[in-house]
Amino acid sequence: MKVLTSYILSALFLFSCQRQENWVHPKYAPITEALFASGHIEPVNQVVMTSFCDGYLVESRVHESDLVGEDQLLFSIDNRVRAAEEGSSMKSLDIARLNASDQSPVLQMLRSEERMAQKKLTRDSLQWVRMSRLFESQSVSRQDLDNILLQYQTDVDNLKSIRANLAATRLSLKQSLIQAESQYTNSNLNNQYYELRSIKRSRVYQVYKKPGEMLRKGEAVALLGNPDSLVVVIMMDESGISKVKVGQQVLVELNTNKGSTLNAHVSKIYPYFDNASQSYKVEASFDRGIENVIAGTLLQANIIVAKKDKALLIPRSSLAPDGSVTIKKEGDPIKTRVKTGVGSTEWVEVIDGLDEGDQVLDMF
Repeated sequence: MKVLTSYILSALFLFSCQRQENWVHPKYAPITEALFASGHIEPVNQVVMTSFCDGYLVESRVHESDLVGEDQLLFSIDNRVRAAEEGSSMKSLDIARLNASDQSPVLQMLRSEERMAQKKLTRDSLQWVRMSRLFESQSVSRQDLDNILLQYQTDVDNLKSIRANLAATRLSLKQSLIQAESQYTNSNLNNQYYELRSIKRSRVYQVYKKPGEMLRKGEAVALLGNPDSLVVVIMMDESGISKVKVGQQVLVELNTNKGSTLNAHVSKIYPYFDNASQSYKVEASFDRGIENVIAGTLLQANIIVAKKDKALLIPRSSLAPDGSVTIKKEGDPIKTRVKTGVGSTEWVEVIDGLDEGDQVLDMF
C-alpha cells in the first residue's frame, strides 16, 4: 500500500512538472519598458508659508482657492509687545537725534563753557601784556608777573581741555544716534515679521491655522503655489531611478479618475535622496492643461523608459535569475546565457544568444 501511494504521488508530481513546461520560439514584436511608481499632484513652485515668530493669529484675510497678488497681506499675528518695543525705540531715537543736533543741551552747555574760557583767556592775555610793560618800568614785581603768566597758561590748557571734551562728546552723541537708528530699524523690521505677505501672484491651496490659534516660530500657516499650473510629483525607488531621463513620456492615472490616462513628460529629476520617503523625487509636467484636478490628489504613474518597434522577445518567465535560458539542442535541454535589452512585465528583449528558430523553455 505504501509503495502504491508513493508511486501515485511521484506520477502526479511528474505530470505536474510536465504540464508547467512549455517550449516557445522567440518572436519579433514591439515592446515598451515602463517603470511604475506612485505620486501626487502638486502646484508649480509650491511654497509653505511659515511664521517668523511666536504669537496668536489675530487675522486671516484669505481662504482656500483665493488668488493673491504680489506683497498682499495674508495673515496678521499679535504684535502688541513688539509694537511697544518699537514705540520705545522710536522715542530713544528722537532723544538721540536731539542730542546730536546743534540744539543739543549737552553741546550747548559745553559751547557756553568754551566761550567763557575763551573770554577769560583773552582777558588774562591782555593782563599779561599790561603787566609785562609795568614790569619793564619796575612798577610791578617779578612775582606779580609770574602769577599772571601762570594764570594765562592755565587758561590755555583749560580751553584745550574744553574743546577736546566738546569733540569727544559730539562723537559720542553721533555714535549713540547710530545705535538708536539701528535699534529702531531692527525693531521696525521685526515688527514686519508679524505680517505675513505673499511673495508673488499665487493661489492659496491650503490654510493650516485659524484666527485665535497659537503660532510657533517656523510653524506652517498656509500652502501657496502657481495659480494656473499643476505638476506630477513621483517618488521613485533606487532600482529604477538610473533609467529615468528628462523628456520621457509619463502615463498618469489619478485615484479620483480610475481608468482614465493623462499624458505627461519628465520635466525635472531632483538630485538628492529623500530620507523621509526613502525615495527619489521626479517631477513631470502635463502635456495639456487639466481641469477639475485638486492639488494633493494621489496617483499612479508609468514612466516609459524604453521603446522598440521591433525586438526579439521571449517570455520573462523563461529567463532565469542568473540571466540564462533553457533551450533544446538536438533534442536535449541545455542552459545558455543571453544578453537582454528592453524588458516589460511579461516580455524581455534578447540582443544576443538566441535566434528566432530556437526553442526556449517557458516555466510559467
